[in-house]
Amino acid sequence: MDWLDFFDEFFRQEAASVVSILDAEGCREGWLQGQIFLHAKMRNPALRLRTNATRHKYDLFCESEPMVGEVKISGGDYQPKNRGLIREAARKLLNAAAEHAGYQKYLLLVVDNRHPDTPLGQWLLGEFDWPRRRYRKLPVGDHVLVRIWDMSGCDLQEPTTKGARDR
Repeated sequence: MDWLDFFDEFFRQEAASVVSILDAEGCREGWLQGQIFLHAKMRNPALRLRTNATRHKYDLFCESEPMVGEVKISGGDYQPKNRGLIREAARKLLNAAAEHAGYQKYLLLVVDNRHPDTPLGQWLLGEFDWPRRRYRKLPVGDHVLVRIWDMSGCDLQEPTTKGARDR
């Protein structure tokens, strides 16, 4: 399974719902993980995808089509600590345990861009990047941008920033 294409398809089909959930503080990421799970199961009922997989310590974990993923939702008016949480999610994927060495690794960042002029908003919408094999940047609705990094086989590095303030 090409997970990058799967995530692309998911966000295009669920655009209206993704936009609507942004104001539901406290449940956004869990809801998104659940929707990804349902979409995957409808596509392939035999798929063994887990969400918020505490045993495996990833937001998304699949054994049958090896993949681990981290899901983050943030915006310019969200708590500044989100920048650190996003960086930590990337580090977790890049440092994935040896037992998951053959797994595809994805960071999914849903950006609420209604407040693009704050320092966090500029960072989220800027050109920061991590090492990756493949990348997608998908506009979803009027004020959502989805950024998906395929971090499989990449080395641990801090994100680079081109043109965005990194405060």
